[in-house]
Amino acid sequence: MAYLYFAKVNVNNDIFKVYEGEKSIEEILNRLILSVNTEDNIILPKNRGYIKFITLSTNVEKNFISGRLIRIFEDDIQLYNFEKDDVEELPQDKLARTSTFYFDVQHELIGFTVGKYFGPKQFCDYFEQLINKCTEEGTFNVTLQKDEDSFTERVKRFSKITTIKFRIVPKNPCQKEFNDWYANPASIESVEANQAELTYSANSKNTRGLNFDNAYIQNLIKGLGYGYISSVVSGLMPGGEKGTVSSDKDAPRRFSIPDKDKTSIPDVNKHTKAIIPQVLYKMLGKKDE
Repeated sequence: MAYLYFAKVNVNNDIFKVYEGEKSIEEILNRLILSVNTEDNIILPKNRGYIKFITLSTNVEKNFISGRLIRIFEDDIQLYNFEKDDVEELPQDKLARTSTFYFDVQHELIGFTVGKYFGPKQFCDYFEQLINKCTEEGTFNVTLQKDEDSFTERVKRFSKITTIKFRIVPKNPCQKEFNDWYANPASIESVEANQAELTYSANSKNTRGLNFDNAYIQNLIKGLGYGYISSVVSGLMPGGEKGTVSSDKDAPRRFSIPDKDKTSIPDVNKHTKAIIPQVLYKMLGKKDE
Protein backbone atom coordinates (compact mmCIF):
# COMPACT_ATOMS: atom_id res chain seq x y z
CA MET A 1 0.00 0.00 0.00
CA ALA A 2 1.21 3.48 -0.86
CA TYR A 3 0.05 6.89 0.33
CA LEU A 4 -0.82 10.15 -1.38
CA TYR A 5 0.01 13.24 0.68
CA PHE A 6 -1.17 16.81 0.20
CA ALA A 7 0.47 20.21 0.58
CA LYS A 8 -0.85 23.77 0.32
CA VAL A 9 1.04 26.31 -1.80
CA ASN A 10 0.73 29.80 -0.36
CA VAL A 11 1.79 33.09 -1.90
CA ASN A 12 4.34 34.46 0.56
CA ASN A 13 6.31 37.66 -0.15
CA ASP A 14 3.69 39.24 -2.43
CA ILE A 15 0.65 38.34 -0.33
CA PHE A 16 0.42 41.87 1.07
CA LYS A 17 0.43 43.30 -2.47
CA VAL A 18 -2.48 40.95 -3.12
CA TYR A 19 -4.26 42.28 -0.02
CA GLU A 20 -3.78 45.83 -1.33
CA GLY A 21 -5.02 44.95 -4.82
CA GLU A 22 -1.67 45.53 -6.55
CA LYS A 23 -1.44 41.90 -7.67
CA SER A 24 -3.75 38.90 -7.94
CA ILE A 25 -3.25 35.33 -6.81
CA GLU A 26 -4.06 34.17 -10.35
CA GLU A 27 -1.37 36.39 -11.86
CA ILE A 28 1.29 35.07 -9.50
CA LEU A 29 0.30 31.43 -9.98
CA ASN A 30 0.13 31.74 -13.77
CA ARG A 31 3.64 33.15 -13.74
CA LEU A 32 4.72 30.07 -11.80
CA ILE A 33 3.21 27.70 -14.38
CA LEU A 34 5.07 29.53 -17.15
CA SER A 35 8.35 29.74 -15.21
CA VAL A 36 8.73 26.24 -13.71
CA ASN A 37 11.35 24.22 -15.60
CA THR A 38 13.72 21.25 -15.54
CA GLU A 39 16.90 23.30 -15.94
CA ASP A 40 17.04 25.04 -12.56
CA ASN A 41 18.51 23.01 -9.74
CA ILE A 42 19.53 23.60 -6.13
CA ILE A 43 22.69 22.20 -4.58
CA LEU A 44 21.98 20.91 -1.08
CA PRO A 45 24.38 21.75 1.79
CA LYS A 46 26.92 19.33 3.27
CA ASN A 47 27.44 17.42 -0.01
CA ARG A 48 23.91 16.00 0.11
CA GLY A 49 23.49 16.23 -3.65
CA TYR A 50 21.06 18.43 -5.54
CA ILE A 51 17.36 18.66 -6.39
CA LYS A 52 15.46 19.52 -9.56
CA PHE A 53 12.24 18.86 -11.46
CA ILE A 54 12.08 16.24 -14.23
CA THR A 55 9.42 14.99 -16.69
CA LEU A 56 7.37 18.17 -16.23
CA SER A 57 4.00 18.78 -17.84
CA THR A 58 2.37 22.21 -17.46
CA ASN A 59 -0.81 23.85 -18.70
CA VAL A 60 -1.95 27.41 -17.93
CA GLU A 61 -5.49 26.91 -19.25
CA LYS A 62 -6.04 23.73 -17.23
CA ASN A 63 -4.11 25.12 -14.24
CA PHE A 64 -1.78 22.26 -13.43
CA ILE A 65 1.86 21.25 -13.11
CA SER A 66 2.79 17.58 -12.88
CA GLY A 67 5.96 15.53 -12.96
CA ARG A 68 8.66 14.40 -10.58
CA LEU A 69 10.91 16.04 -8.04
CA ILE A 70 14.27 14.28 -7.95
CA ARG A 71 17.08 14.35 -5.43
CA ILE A 72 20.38 13.24 -6.95
CA PHE A 73 22.89 12.09 -4.36
CA GLU A 74 26.63 12.63 -4.46
CA ASP A 75 27.64 10.15 -1.79
CA ASP A 76 30.32 7.59 -2.59
CA ILE A 77 28.75 4.14 -2.68
CA GLN A 78 29.81 0.61 -3.60
CA LEU A 79 27.72 -2.36 -4.71
CA TYR A 80 28.48 -6.02 -4.04
CA ASN A 81 28.81 -8.11 -7.22
CA PHE A 82 27.78 -11.71 -6.49
CA GLU A 83 29.40 -13.12 -9.62
CA LYS A 84 32.75 -11.46 -8.95
CA ASP A 85 32.49 -11.77 -5.16
CA ASP A 86 33.79 -8.23 -5.00
CA VAL A 87 32.58 -4.65 -4.80
CA GLU A 88 32.22 -2.17 -7.63
CA GLU A 89 31.61 1.57 -7.72
CA LEU A 90 28.13 2.91 -8.43
CA PRO A 91 28.30 6.11 -10.52
CA GLN A 92 27.03 9.04 -8.49
CA ASP A 93 24.70 10.23 -11.23
CA LYS A 94 22.77 6.95 -10.97
CA LEU A 95 21.97 7.35 -7.28
CA ALA A 96 18.68 9.24 -6.91
CA ARG A 97 15.33 9.42 -5.12
CA THR A 98 12.18 10.77 -6.71
CA SER A 99 8.73 11.97 -5.73
CA THR A 100 5.81 12.03 -8.16
CA PHE A 101 3.36 14.94 -7.90
CA TYR A 102 0.34 16.70 -9.38
CA PHE A 103 -0.10 20.39 -8.54
CA ASP A 104 -3.68 21.66 -8.94
CA VAL A 105 -2.80 25.33 -9.30
CA GLN A 106 -6.39 26.58 -9.14
CA HIS A 107 -6.89 25.12 -5.66
CA GLU A 108 -3.22 25.65 -4.67
CA LEU A 109 -2.95 21.97 -3.69
CA ILE A 110 -0.24 19.41 -4.46
CA GLY A 111 -0.88 15.67 -4.29
CA PHE A 112 2.36 13.70 -4.08
CA THR A 113 3.93 10.37 -3.20
CA VAL A 114 7.23 9.77 -1.46
CA GLY A 115 9.59 6.87 -0.89
CA LYS A 116 12.21 5.74 1.58
CA TYR A 117 14.67 8.49 2.58
CA PHE A 118 12.35 11.12 1.06
CA GLY A 119 9.60 12.09 3.51
CA PRO A 120 6.53 14.37 3.12
CA LYS A 121 8.07 17.31 5.01
CA GLN A 122 11.25 17.00 2.97
CA PHE A 123 9.21 17.06 -0.24
CA CYS A 124 7.51 20.29 0.85
CA ASP A 125 10.85 21.92 1.69
CA TYR A 126 12.36 20.89 -1.65
CA PHE A 127 9.29 21.86 -3.68
CA GLU A 128 9.23 25.27 -2.03
CA GLN A 129 12.91 25.87 -2.79
CA LEU A 130 12.54 24.85 -6.42
CA ILE A 131 9.45 26.90 -7.29
CA ASN A 132 11.04 29.93 -5.63
CA LYS A 133 14.19 29.27 -7.65
CA CYS A 134 12.08 29.21 -10.85
CA THR A 135 10.31 32.48 -9.95
CA GLU A 136 11.72 34.69 -7.22
CA GLU A 137 13.13 33.91 -3.79
CA GLY A 138 10.45 33.97 -1.11
CA THR A 139 7.49 34.12 -3.50
CA PHE A 140 5.89 30.90 -2.25
CA ASN A 141 5.52 28.90 0.92
CA VAL A 142 4.66 25.18 0.78
CA THR A 143 3.06 23.69 3.90
CA LEU A 144 2.21 20.05 4.47
CA GLN A 145 -1.45 19.43 5.24
CA LYS A 146 -1.99 17.63 8.51
CA ASP A 147 -4.68 15.36 9.93
CA GLU A 148 -5.88 17.42 12.88
CA ASP A 149 -7.84 14.52 14.38
CA SER A 150 -4.79 12.25 14.39
CA PHE A 151 -2.67 15.07 15.85
CA THR A 152 -5.21 15.77 18.60
CA GLU A 153 -5.44 12.08 19.45
CA ARG A 154 -1.68 11.90 19.92
CA VAL A 155 -1.56 15.07 22.01
CA LYS A 156 -4.30 13.82 24.33
CA ARG A 157 -2.05 10.93 25.35
CA PHE A 158 -0.09 13.42 27.45
CA SER A 159 -0.96 13.63 31.13
CA LYS A 160 0.46 17.17 31.18
CA ILE A 161 1.18 19.55 28.31
CA THR A 162 4.14 21.83 28.93
CA THR A 163 4.64 23.60 25.58
CA ILE A 164 2.49 24.32 22.52
CA LYS A 165 4.14 25.92 19.48
CA PHE A 166 2.51 27.14 16.27
CA ARG A 167 3.99 28.38 13.02
CA ILE A 168 1.46 30.38 10.94
CA VAL A 169 1.86 31.82 7.44
CA PRO A 170 -0.37 34.66 6.19
CA LYS A 171 -3.62 33.42 4.75
CA ASN A 172 -4.49 33.91 1.09
CA PRO A 173 -7.37 36.36 0.64
CA CYS A 174 -11.07 35.59 0.23
CA GLN A 175 -11.04 33.01 3.02
CA LYS A 176 -12.50 34.86 5.99
CA GLU A 177 -12.96 31.64 7.95
CA PHE A 178 -9.26 31.71 8.81
CA ASN A 179 -9.38 34.99 10.73
CA ASP A 180 -10.15 33.24 14.00
CA TRP A 181 -6.71 31.64 13.94
CA TYR A 182 -5.19 34.89 15.11
CA ALA A 183 -5.59 36.43 18.55
CA ASN A 184 -5.50 39.71 16.61
CA PRO A 185 -6.43 38.90 12.98
CA ALA A 186 -4.95 42.15 11.64
CA SER A 187 -1.61 41.82 13.39
CA ILE A 188 0.26 39.62 10.94
CA GLU A 189 -0.97 41.77 8.03
CA SER A 190 -0.13 45.10 9.66
CA VAL A 191 3.39 43.91 10.52
CA GLU A 192 3.69 42.41 6.99
CA ALA A 193 5.36 39.30 8.41
CA ASN A 194 5.94 36.25 6.22
CA GLN A 195 5.16 34.00 9.15
CA ALA A 196 4.26 34.18 12.83
CA GLU A 197 5.48 31.85 15.56
CA LEU A 198 3.49 31.45 18.77
CA THR A 199 4.72 29.61 21.85
CA TYR A 200 2.69 28.84 24.98
CA SER A 201 4.47 27.24 27.92
CA ALA A 202 3.81 26.18 31.50
CA ASN A 203 6.50 26.29 34.18
CA SER A 204 7.17 23.50 36.65
CA LYS A 205 4.89 25.09 39.27
CA ASN A 206 1.90 24.67 36.94
CA THR A 207 0.83 21.18 37.96
CA ARG A 208 -2.10 20.96 35.52
CA GLY A 209 -0.18 22.05 32.44
CA LEU A 210 -1.62 23.92 29.46
CA ASN A 211 -5.29 23.76 28.52
CA PHE A 212 -5.30 22.19 25.06
CA ASP A 213 -9.10 22.13 24.80
CA ASN A 214 -9.80 25.87 24.92
CA ALA A 215 -11.55 27.46 21.92
CA TYR A 216 -8.58 29.53 20.71
CA ILE A 217 -6.15 26.59 20.63
CA GLN A 218 -8.76 24.41 18.93
CA ASN A 219 -9.27 27.02 16.20
CA LEU A 220 -5.53 26.91 15.55
CA ILE A 221 -5.58 23.11 15.50
CA LYS A 222 -8.27 23.21 12.80
CA GLY A 223 -5.83 25.23 10.71
CA LEU A 224 -3.43 22.26 10.54
CA GLY A 225 -5.55 20.65 7.86
CA TYR A 226 -5.77 23.82 5.77
CA GLY A 227 -2.04 24.06 5.14
CA TYR A 228 -1.37 27.40 6.84
CA ILE A 229 -0.24 26.12 10.25
CA SER A 230 2.25 23.67 11.77
CA SER A 231 2.41 22.71 15.43
CA VAL A 232 4.70 20.98 17.92
CA VAL A 233 3.40 19.99 21.37
CA SER A 234 5.58 18.76 24.23
CA GLY A 235 4.55 17.28 27.54
CA LEU A 236 4.69 14.38 29.97
CA MET A 237 3.24 10.92 29.42
CA PRO A 238 1.28 9.15 32.21
CA GLY A 239 4.48 7.36 33.30
CA GLY A 240 6.31 10.65 33.66
CA GLU A 241 8.50 10.38 30.57
CA LYS A 242 8.83 13.39 28.29
CA GLY A 243 7.33 13.32 24.80
CA THR A 244 6.86 15.52 21.73
CA VAL A 245 4.29 15.38 18.93
CA SER A 246 5.05 17.14 15.64
CA SER A 247 2.18 17.76 13.22
CA ASP A 248 4.49 17.48 10.20
CA LYS A 249 6.20 14.29 11.30
CA ASP A 250 3.49 12.46 13.22
CA ALA A 251 0.19 13.47 11.61
CA PRO A 252 0.41 14.20 7.86
CA ARG A 253 -2.85 13.94 5.94
CA ARG A 254 -2.64 10.93 3.66
CA PHE A 255 -4.84 8.76 1.46
CA SER A 256 -4.24 5.14 0.47
CA ILE A 257 -3.55 4.34 -3.19
CA PRO A 258 -2.40 1.10 -4.88
CA ASP A 259 1.32 0.53 -4.50
CA LYS A 260 1.71 0.02 -8.26
CA ASP A 261 0.43 3.59 -8.86
CA LYS A 262 2.96 5.26 -6.58
CA THR A 263 5.51 6.25 -9.22
CA SER A 264 3.15 6.58 -12.19
CA ILE A 265 2.61 10.19 -13.23
CA PRO A 266 -0.80 9.49 -14.90
CA ASP A 267 -2.00 7.52 -11.87
CA VAL A 268 -0.83 10.11 -9.34
CA ASN A 269 -2.57 12.76 -11.45
CA LYS A 270 -5.76 10.67 -11.52
CA HIS A 271 -5.77 9.96 -7.77
CA THR A 272 -5.02 13.58 -6.87
CA LYS A 273 -7.89 14.88 -9.01
CA ALA A 274 -10.26 12.34 -7.48
CA ILE A 275 -9.25 13.11 -3.88
CA ILE A 276 -9.09 16.91 -4.06
CA PRO A 277 -12.87 17.32 -3.51
CA GLN A 278 -12.45 15.39 -0.24
CA VAL A 279 -9.55 17.63 0.76
CA LEU A 280 -11.57 20.75 -0.03
CA TYR A 281 -14.49 19.39 1.97
CA LYS A 282 -12.20 18.89 4.96
CA MET A 283 -10.69 22.35 4.47
CA LEU A 284 -13.81 24.39 3.90
CA GLY A 285 -16.60 22.21 5.25
CA LYS A 286 -18.32 22.06 1.89
CA LYS A 287 -17.90 20.33 -1.42
CA ASP A 288 -16.15 22.15 -4.21
CA GLU A 289 -18.69 23.39 -6.69
